[in-house]
Amino acid sequence: MDKNTVLQKPKFRKTIAAIVIAVFAALPVSSALILSGCTSPGGKTPPAASPLSAGTYRISPSGGIIHVANEKTGLKGLTIKIPADAYEKEMVFAISSCDFTLPSSEKSADFLKPRSRLISIDNGGAAFNDPVEIKIPVSIPEDEFAMAFYYQKEAGYLEGLPVIAYGESDITVMTTHFSDIAVFSAPYSSLTAGSYDTGFLPGVDDFHFPNYGSFISQPGHCAGQSVAAMYYYIETRMNSKNAKPLFGTYDNNNRNKTPSLWYDDAIAVKLCSAIQKDMDFEARIALYQWKLSQISDYLTYCAFSYSMQVTGEPQLLCVYDPEHNLGHALIAYKIDCSSGSIYVADPNHPGQERRIRYTSDSGFLPYCSGDDPENAAPGDICFSNIVYYSKTSLVDWHLTGNRWAGAAAGDPAPDLFTDRLDIRYASSADPLEYGFFYSKLTDGMVTDPEKTAKPGEHYRGRLIIDIGWADTETDHIVVFRGTDIIGETGPGDEKLILPLIMGENDLGFYYCRDIMGKLYFYDFYRYRVYYSRNDSESDHETGPVGTLELIEATMNDDFSALTIYFDENRIFGSRPASDFTITFNARSGLSPENPVINDGFEISSGFVKIPVSSMPGLWGIYTVSIHEASENGRLLLQATGVGIVGTKVPESAKKIIIPRLISISPERNSTLDEEHNEIRLVFDSLVSPGSGSVYIYEHSGDYYRLFERIKASDAVKVSISDSEDPYGHCGVTLNLSEKLVPGREYYINIDENAFFSGQNYFPGIYSKAWRFGSIAPPALEE
Repeated sequence: MDKNTVLQKPKFRKTIAAIVIAVFAALPVSSALILSGCTSPGGKTPPAASPLSAGTYRISPSGGIIHVANEKTGLKGLTIKIPADAYEKEMVFAISSCDFTLPSSEKSADFLKPRSRLISIDNGGAAFNDPVEIKIPVSIPEDEFAMAFYYQKEAGYLEGLPVIAYGESDITVMTTHFSDIAVFSAPYSSLTAGSYDTGFLPGVDDFHFPNYGSFISQPGHCAGQSVAAMYYYIETRMNSKNAKPLFGTYDNNNRNKTPSLWYDDAIAVKLCSAIQKDMDFEARIALYQWKLSQISDYLTYCAFSYSMQVTGEPQLLCVYDPEHNLGHALIAYKIDCSSGSIYVADPNHPGQERRIRYTSDSGFLPYCSGDDPENAAPGDICFSNIVYYSKTSLVDWHLTGNRWAGAAAGDPAPDLFTDRLDIRYASSADPLEYGFFYSKLTDGMVTDPEKTAKPGEHYRGRLIIDIGWADTETDHIVVFRGTDIIGETGPGDEKLILPLIMGENDLGFYYCRDIMGKLYFYDFYRYRVYYSRNDSESDHETGPVGTLELIEATMNDDFSALTIYFDENRIFGSRPASDFTITFNARSGLSPENPVINDGFEISSGFVKIPVSSMPGLWGIYTVSIHEASENGRLLLQATGVGIVGTKVPESAKKIIIPRLISISPERNSTLDEEHNEIRLVFDSLVSPGSGSVYIYEHSGDYYRLFERIKASDAVKVSISDSEDPYGHCGVTLNLSEKLVPGREYYINIDENAFFSGQNYFPGIYSKAWRFGSIAPPALEE
């Protein structure tokens, strides 16, 4: 196809509109953009004629229309429509014009022809609450494309304004602030052939995280994310060859990279959300769209081409779906007229090259993306209207710069994300109040088994976390270690118990809020907690101890062996059992010593199995530790077990009942072939409900969400049977509010105080050990 004939200009130009992007350097709207009329700026531009005044006008807050009738000014027919409530008080407008000459440019004179006088509108630098319309009298040849620009004489910058209508002898633009304005034109032939690349590149210059939005920007922050990326590229990357790419910047707030998790990119998410809020995009897109989308697709395409060639900068492009009343913002960074393609960076598809296609027969083809990443699969939502938005005429570019300055300092939106969590941990027990003494959780904190046991022996190896809630009705916390979920809590929960692994525990607290059943980002906090064998600073200074994370420790039904499941096999799977030792440390019951097992156990991929015949008598709750066999070998993992084990257990010990969970239905790593509305737990002894809960998690997006929480004391949802089988096993049935869906993955956690026998509580499950329902059951490593 001949690249010069791909695009056809229209035969008629009536009531058609285009949006032209704002493209010059970041300057305060209140000062630098309000230029000094037609006076010569110290010889930086060619001498200009004296300005001709078109009058002074007063407009009340109720709005009004300014109409210039003076022919001598060259502005006869200039009309400014100011909507009601655009200002909060009466404003004075001074209008003037003059002839001018552009500074020398690489562009030919035919490509950038002035078609109007330079128009100065001064209102004291005030911005509007809603945009005003300016109709500019102008005469344009039929074979040329016209656009109105802000013109900053001192720096020679041009920035296009959104054009909403062409008439036979005028052009109408829309803006939220004033500056010097002129109309320029170029031949259509120079805009509809060739390829123009601004240098912007997805995967380098866009953000790395998807557009899920936040509490203040629902359902997404596409416009804020696009404008923030454009600002960084134009103001930083284009001005400095050494400036680092944006992609990956602020991943995990510039700590260790976590590309699979976007929640911890808190600074960048707040930045994009705040800019979205500043723009009021969700409200304005519907207000502007019907005006901006009236222009022909051909002229919109020309506007992209003209502005890219004049400025060399990426442009803000907006799409709209009138059927669903949904808008979406993207960055247009390259145009290829030979294929009719506008290349776009889509916040729903970070790092990907995507295109919007134009054809002579159909105009713009619908662009399919979605209003957020969950609906971003091709075909989910297709936007039929493609429009050319503006960078500063409808966006406060100066405020965007202030947000970026805040991001560099660590907080881009202290005025919008005002609530803070007070995260504390139980440092000791309060014997008088039967509660805990709490201390502030700090980054880099060092603890050990003895310290964690101060609140109670039962909590050895765990942190008891207390959250100071900002809004107890809607707040939720999801806790990560690295990128794996290890806990979740919601309104009304008293505490959160987090298991620790030896070495570094990079704990992340995802603070989100429930809006009509959907959780939205509010903040994210990271704390490194080092869990070591002792409290020596020198031990910590050598660096965190390498560990593997426990998943579960269980006894066989016939008490013949203890099996310990772990989350990785890189060490265990490639080395013989003789390279390791296993130590049992009793947490309750009879154990005159801490037995060490050097042989007689089996190591395989995913588990360690220890025959009871190799173990001394042990009963109660105990901790299993696996070390390297060398002297002072490093600790690789710890596992908590419960039960009666070995051949030397006293009869008196066997009379004490500690409930042990035998099985869960659906079974571990099973695949659901039909919907289920219940979960079955089987214990080895009769249990009673305690004050804790059972948690069912469902895999959703990048992490597991809480599918349902059932309190053990809920007699409607929980039923207990004491005649499960002839062996005295006890069955617990959990009735779910919604059915489990085949083909999805679930796992179950149980509080340590959910069920008990006599005076002894079931120690709980705090891992992903009981997983089921996946199409292809995953290996135990995460």
